[in-house]
Amino acid sequence: MSANRQTWIQLFEQGDVRALSRLISWVENANGEIPAELKPIFSRVGRAFRLGITGPPGAGKGTQADLLAKALNLAPFDIGSYLEAVVHDPQNRRDKFIQRQRQIFDGGKICDPAWVAKISGGRIRTIAKAGLGMVLSGALRTVLETFGKRTGGLIHILEQVYGRKNIFFFLL
Repeated sequence: MSANRQTWIQLFEQGDVRALSRLISWVENANGEIPAELKPIFSRVGRAFRLGITGPPGAGKGTQADLLAKALNLAPFDIGSYLEAVVHDPQNRRDKFIQRQRQIFDGGKICDPAWVAKISGGRIRTIAKAGLGMVLSGALRTVLETFGKRTGGLIHILEQVYGRKNIFFFLL
């Protein structure tokens, strides 16, 4: 194992959530197989009540999220579907910023990460305030969306409302 990968594992184990993106990329590059060096991390996760699903387009993230949410009595939250609803909402027709995001979204590109984190974070907080756990899919596509510039990314919001130990991500 390379020294960088060992460093990422150590940083992750020390609570550095930024190392998570490197570990996810490592798994993605291994065609979804969990490398042997990461298996000890997964064995310590325990029972998680908030799940995040990542993977390439068309991998079935939304389908799996819906199935998991139903099986575990959690709220499904597909950020891509939520963004689509926001940018196509007739009430937002006059909002120039949202209309720019609509053009980006409809063009198949990634919307402004800070905006995605802001509006998705509001929805995550609403779900948490209702006392519901969730299965999150269609998110964490960029470093800025995931972590924010300093704070305020989706990881920070999830940690605030659910606690770091209650969040678990996996790759399809």
